Order: sequence, then structure tokens, then C-alpha cells
Amino acid sequence: MATRSADRVKHRLPCVRCCDMESNSAPVANAQKHRVLVIDDDDGDFLMFLRRKDQQELNVELQRARNAHEAFAMLRQQHADGRDNNMMILLDLNMPSMNGIEFLEELRVDPDLRDSIVVAVSGSSDPSDVRAAYSHHVAAYVVKTPDSTAKLIHLIKAYFDTVTMPSQAN
Repeated sequence: MATRSADRVKHRLPCVRCCDMESNSAPVANAQKHRVLVIDDDDGDFLMFLRRKDQQELNVELQRARNAHEAFAMLRQQHADGRDNNMMILLDLNMPSMNGIEFLEELRVDPDLRDSIVVAVSGSSDPSDVRAAYSHHVAAYVVKTPDSTAKLIHLIKAYFDTVTMPSQAN
């Protein structure tokens, strides 16, 4: 039954290419909005992330790409538009066509995108998968578990609350 339900959800959800899904909390005055690009082909996982984002009042501009090719198109356009700072990428490693490790390989050799902040998200806790992601300089590797979405939201909030982003260093 769960598979049929997930299949129905997969077909009903539209592709969210570039949107601003702000929570109801007001942004901090004079602060640049942080952005999160979710690269994930699974509508169910993305829907769960959206729900948790709203429940935990994560106030970010959220974007979604369904695959690595779509993500590169979005990232390159945003770089050309000068909107490539204050962003974190949440990267599902298990995707069709170009998997997450292949995405990281291409990302890290692109002079315009190689410094991107990436958090790898995977159902695998295999040490070789973890090492492969970290060898491509991910900021974190999160294994999907029943409570990992809530922890991921907490990680994103803590990260943006703690670090100084390049645009804030001016």
C-alpha cells in the first residue's frame, strides 16, 4: 500500500523549479535571505522536507531540482545573474542519470561553482559512500532515517545562524 500511495503522490506533485516558499516568520531586517537548493528526484522526500521546513520555521528561499542536469542549469543561471551566494545545496546521492557523486565531480571542477556548500543526503551508511562524498568536499553527510529530516532542518538553521557567508564578509 505504501508504494501505491507514494506513486500517487509522485504523479500529483508539480516540479518545483525555482520558487520562494517562505515560512510565515518575518525575515530579519537588512539580512540577505539564505537559500537552499534541494536536488532530489523523490517527491515524497521533498514533500516531507517542505512540511518539516514549515513546522520548524526554517525561513529560507527554497528551490528544487529533480535531477543533477536541472540543478546545473539553475546554478549556472543564478551565477550568471549574480545570485549564487548565501546558498546551501542538499544533494540526494541516489538519483538517475547523474548520481550525486558524479554531480559533485562536475561541480568541484567548475570554477564558478566549485566552492558551493553541499550537504549530501543518502539512504546509505556504507563507509565507502561516506568517504566518496567527503572526498568531494561536502560540508556534511546525512543518512536518511525516520528523524533525519527534522535533524537536517536543525542543521541548516544552526549552519546559517553560525557561519559567516561570503556576502556577509564585505
